[in-house]
Amino acid sequence: MMPPTFAVILAGGSGTRLWPLTGGDNPKPFLPLFRGKSTFRLTYERIAPVSGPDRVLVVAGAAHRKWVRRQAPEVAADRIVLEEMGRNTAAAVATAALWIRSRCAEGVMVVLPSDHFVAPVGVFRSAIRDAARIAARSGALLTIGIPARRPDTGFGYIRPVGRPVAPRVRRVSEFVEKPAAAAARRMVRSGRYDWNSGIFVWRSASILEELGRHRPDILRPLESWARDRLTGAWTVPAAVLRRVPASPIDKAVLERSSRTLVMRAPFRWSDLGNWAALGEILPRDQLNNGGIGRTVAVDSSGCLGVNEAGLTVFVGVHDLIAVRSENTLLICHREAAQQVRSVARHLPKR
Repeated sequence: MMPPTFAVILAGGSGTRLWPLTGGDNPKPFLPLFRGKSTFRLTYERIAPVSGPDRVLVVAGAAHRKWVRRQAPEVAADRIVLEEMGRNTAAAVATAALWIRSRCAEGVMVVLPSDHFVAPVGVFRSAIRDAARIAARSGALLTIGIPARRPDTGFGYIRPVGRPVAPRVRRVSEFVEKPAAAAARRMVRSGRYDWNSGIFVWRSASILEELGRHRPDILRPLESWARDRLTGAWTVPAAVLRRVPASPIDKAVLERSSRTLVMRAPFRWSDLGNWAALGEILPRDQLNNGGIGRTVAVDSSGCLGVNEAGLTVFVGVHDLIAVRSENTLLICHREAAQQVRSVARHLPKR
C-alpha cells in the first residue's frame, strides 16, 4: 500500500528582492500578490488535496507564526513547526522529517517553498502524486527540475543523464549552483540542464538516512532535541539551532547522495525571485505591460507597475519597473531587478 503523503511547506525568508513591499513585518511568502492571495496561501491550496489537509506541516520562523495562522487557519497549531532562528533548508527539512517519523515511520514528504508560482494546478498535483509513488517504491530522493528557458544566474542547475528510470525521471550527474553568465548561456544552449525548483519528494526515513550519512552535524542536535517530543507543537530553540550548521538541503545531501533523481516538471514554474520574474506571471497587454493595481501604458512596452491602491502611468518608456509601498517608490530597469536585493540590505544602515 502507498504510505501516507505529508506536505511540508517551508515558510521562511524575507524576500529582499521584492523590496519595498517586503521587509520588516512583511515577508515575501505572505504578500497578497495574486488577487488578494499570497503565494503561501496558494501553496497550501495547491498541495492540500494531495496530502489531505490534516497532513500539511508548515515550518516557519517564530516571527511568522501569526502569518501562518492568519492565512491558513486550517493548519492545526501542532502542525506548525517554528524555528527560533533560521538555519537554511537542511535544518528545516531535518526537523520536518523527524516530526513526520515520530508520527508515521514510512511517511512520504513533499517539500515545498512557500513563495513560488506554479500552474496549472491539476498538472502539478498529478506530477507530485507520481513522484510520491516513485519515492515510496524506490527510496529515492526526487527533486523537480524545470526546463531551463533562459540563462538566469540566480538559479541552480541540474543535469539529468541516462535513460529514464520512470516517466520524465532520470538520474543526476551534476548540480551547478548560480553559475556565471557565460556558463549559464552554455548550459541553456545545450538543452541538457534543468533549473532546480526547490520542490523535493522523498520518504522521511530516506532523507534522515542520507542526512545521517552525509551531514550528521546537522541531524544529530535536532534528533537529540526531538527524541522526547512525540506530541504537541514544536518550537526549536535557538540554543539547539546554534549548534546546527546552516546549509541548503541541496548542498548538504542532494549533491552528495547516490539516491538523487530529477523529475522534469510538466507544469509552469517561477520562484518569483525579483520584480521582473513577477512581471512575467501577471496579466499583460500586447506590449508586455502589466502590474498590480491600475496601470496605463502610453507608447511604452515591457513595463511593470505595482501600486495596489492607486494608478501607475508609463509614457514613452520601456522595460521599467515602478513599485510603490506607502511612502517609498522604487524605479528600476528590468535588467537591474536582481540588484534590488543589495539596495534593501544597505538602506537600514543609511
